[in-house]
Amino acid sequence: MKFIYIITAVLALGLFNSHAQTTQEQLVSTWTFNYQESLDKMDSDSKISYNKIPSALRQKIEANQKGRKISFHSDGSYQQVSVNGDTISGTWTLRNKNIIEITDNQGNMNKQKIEMLTDTKLILKPQNVGMGKSTIKQWYFTKN
Repeated sequence: MKFIYIITAVLALGLFNSHAQTTQEQLVSTWTFNYQESLDKMDSDSKISYNKIPSALRQKIEANQKGRKISFHSDGSYQQVSVNGDTISGTWTLRNKNIIEITDNQGNMNKQKIEMLTDTKLILKPQNVGMGKSTIKQWYFTKN
């Protein structure tokens, strides 16, 4: 009887490990931020907060965010490129199978929870760490 439990435990651990590898492998790619979908799917409180931002600043945010690309590389590095060419680089790590820790080259770290990951779509939920708080509660990405 113990043998059956041991076999079951080993198989279960194997399945969990292969899921983590699959998630990590699925992330390795270039993803384009879908700004409009992210705005459209904001909850009402977030939309109210977002609409309180002065129009000129909202336009600046949109210009910087719309079409932004982030690439997760298999060596643990990442690169984010805005439409205007601004680039941020650093490292990324997958924790607990669904938390991406992203650290830029200046040592600033943010955490993103993977809400959904398919072959073509990625939804990240920023985790409020320290003083950082995102108005957009879920970020929608499409795989390039």
